[in-house]
This record gives sequence, C-alpha cells and structure tokens, in this order.
Amino acid sequence: MKQGTVITRLVMVILFIGIAIYFCVHAVQGLSDPLTTTVAYTYTVDDGVEASGLLVREESVLPERAGIVSITAEEGEKIGRGQQVAVIYSSSAAQDRAQEIRALEMEAEQLEYAITGVGEGSSSARLDESIGESIIKLRAAAAESDLTNLEEGVLELKSGILKREYTYGEGDVAALTGQLSQLRDRLTNLRRQAGADTTSVTAPASGVFSARADGYEAVVTPETIFRLTPEEMDQLMGRGEQETTALGKLITSSRWYFVTAISASDAERLYEGQLATVSFSRDWSGDVSMRVESISDVQDGRVTVIFSSTHSLSEITLLRRQTVDIIFERKTGVRVPKAALRVNEEGAPGVYCAVGQKAEFKPAKVLAEGDDYYVLSAAVDDRTSLRAGDEVIVSATGLYDGKIVR
Repeated sequence: MKQGTVITRLVMVILFIGIAIYFCVHAVQGLSDPLTTTVAYTYTVDDGVEASGLLVREESVLPERAGIVSITAEEGEKIGRGQQVAVIYSSSAAQDRAQEIRALEMEAEQLEYAITGVGEGSSSARLDESIGESIIKLRAAAAESDLTNLEEGVLELKSGILKREYTYGEGDVAALTGQLSQLRDRLTNLRRQAGADTTSVTAPASGVFSARADGYEAVVTPETIFRLTPEEMDQLMGRGEQETTALGKLITSSRWYFVTAISASDAERLYEGQLATVSFSRDWSGDVSMRVESISDVQDGRVTVIFSSTHSLSEITLLRRQTVDIIFERKTGVRVPKAALRVNEEGAPGVYCAVGQKAEFKPAKVLAEGDDYYVLSAAVDDRTSLRAGDEVIVSATGLYDGKIVR
C-alpha cells in the first residue's frame, strides 16, 4: 500500500472521530442543559366578583290591541312621539290588501324611475351598479345567516331588476305614463278601503322601542329599586319573567339601572359615585361603565347595590335578569410561565428572551399571577422592554445576559 493512501485514510478517520466527539458533546449538553422557550402574549386579568340582578328602566307598556298585529319598529330603535310602531289589521283580507298596496307602491316607483330615466345611459349604468350591490348584500347576508333584513333586501333587488326592465324596454314615455296613472288610481281606491279596517299604532311619547314586555315593568321601577333589601331582591329574582300579550314597550329615559345583592365584604370595594366596569357576557356581550348610585344597609351579611348608565341602551332592551361580572380592577400585561421569571446578577426580576443566538435579560415587574403563570409589565421603556411576541426562555441553566443559547 502506498504511503499517501495510508495518510489519507488516517486523516479521514481522525476527522470522523472529531465530528463524532463534537456531536456527542452537544448531545450531552442538550440533555443536561435543555433550552425551552415560549412566546409571550398580551393577557388581561380582571379582579372582580360575579353578581346576579335585574336591569331596570323607565318603561311604558303598549297595551294589547285586537286584530292582526304587524310591528313596524325595530328592536332598540329610537322612536319619536307620534311615530308609527305597529299596524293593526282587522282581518286577513286587510293584511293582504296592505301587501298589495306595498307592491303597487313599489311598481309606481319603478315606473316613475323608468319615465325619467329612459334614454339616459348614465342612469342605466348606475342602475346596473345598484343591482350588483344588492346581489352582493344578499349573498353576504345569506352566508352569515342574517335574516333580519332579508325581506327588504329581496324587495330592493326586485325593484332594481324591474326598473332595469322598464328602462331598457321598448315602451315609450306615453305608454309608461298611462300605466302609472292607472296604477295610482288603483292605489287611491285600496288606501280608501284600508282606512276602514287598518289602524296605525303610534308612540305616545319618545323613547326606545322594545317588542317584548316581561311583566317586570310595573313591579320594579327606577323609583322603587332604591328601597329594595337583599331579601326582596331574592324574591324578585325568583319571580321570573312572564310572557304578556302587550304590543311591546317604550323605554322613555336614557338612564337605566342594574340592581343586585352582593356580600358586604365585596361591597367594601365600592362607594357611591364610583365608576365601575360591569361586564355582560351571557345574552349580550359587552363592558359598560356604570356609576354606583346606592349601597344599602347590611342585612344578613349582604347589601343591595344599584348601578346606572346611559350607554348601550339600544343593545340591552331585551335583557332583564342577568349575571354579570363587577370589575374592581383590570390589569393588562404580558403572560409568561412562572418558570420563566428569574433574577439577574443585580437582583432585578425579569425574564431572559432568546434574541437571535443570545439570551437577553428584560427587566419586568409582576402585575398578577395565576396557578402557573405571571402577568408582567416592562420595568423600563426602551428597546429591551418585554413585549408580546418575545420568545421567552422557560428552562435553561447558567443563563446570563449575552449567553449563546443556540
């Protein structure tokens, strides 16, 4: 065997042994000093208490009316005095006539559009664009299963299509005007007939409309709740809501109340005039800033607390008995595992983050803690501040600022 070949093989063996030793050393280091990281994220901790109670408003019930009722006002809609809230039909024939009147009114609108728009290219282009928008709205509503305005959307699309048909049709202006005249005569006759068996129900006062009355309207009012004891609150909560035959109700004051009975120890963190956050998360989801109006005397270790607000009235018209969270304090910071919190060489608390290949210490202070996590805030406000999205080191040994960890 030639000497060169022996030397080459010897060098290859030495290289192989060196590489094997390198990987073995790193494997041993990995087992003895495992690096575990996690991504920090924004987290909010609420310090509060759960409470069940009643929503109370200044409410005027609209009494039941004989006949076929068609509610025309929307839930939570602001209504002016004298504005229509419902229509009463004395028979199904009267109701059918109302639908015919509506269809003829739409057709009259379409004819008027066609008479003024025949031969106007720009108007036709706008009409085509309007039809396209109506189709998009209907598709979006269907995709979201939103049927609240489905009927109006269909009528709008139908109206646009018929207008387009009239506009692009061969009928001249004189023929369309004749059709419109006949249609108006028909409408006049139908409206005259409707005057005898169709009644419009109007609002006796301005307010916010709700189609649901639950029997609590006369039982608890903004005047009576300030005399409620915790025991009376229990009785009211056990009473339950009752279905009524009323047309609905008007909420005639912008200020509404939430009344509840809580422990006296929890109430010690509240005072009259304080602004507190009341978090709804059951039948409606939202945080409402409410003022503490009253805290009653202690009875059997509990007190009655009354909150009030003028916000979100149109959203809570259907709510009565509710369980909410009364938030005393809300803290928002960066959540990390408890094992990630460390103390650096100077004795400052914080966490080490993997930045590139190195460990970087970020001072932080503890805002709150859970069973296995801390909520931290940055102790300093500069480039080294702890932020959501940082890769926090959970486990490693011998950590120090600037250590190579990868």
